[in-house]
Amino acid sequence: MTDPQNIIHSSLVSIGLGPERLTSAIEGAELFGTDGLLTSMEFVQFISTVIDSVEVDVSEALASIDQHTDAIFTNVQNLGAFLSDCRSSSSEA
Repeated sequence: MTDPQNIIHSSLVSIGLGPERLTSAIEGAELFGTDGLLTSMEFVQFISTVIDSVEVDVSEALASIDQHTDAIFTNVQNLGAFLSDCRSSSSEA
């Protein structure tokens, strides 16, 4: 799997995030929520793009997302850590 930060960056670019919001995301701004950078539609597109880009079992990743939703999407760093964990879990199986 490509580096999680690269996947996140390219996914944000592919959904059309402009340079200002992209910079804010990379610097740790909240991705989704009351003060989040992404609209609901952008968030769904972003998650779809990320899942398509990772080499992990999608059903396992989605189950993990359900358990940790509050923390995972707080910012790019948390999502990157989650993707790294998914990659580690998949390689151990």
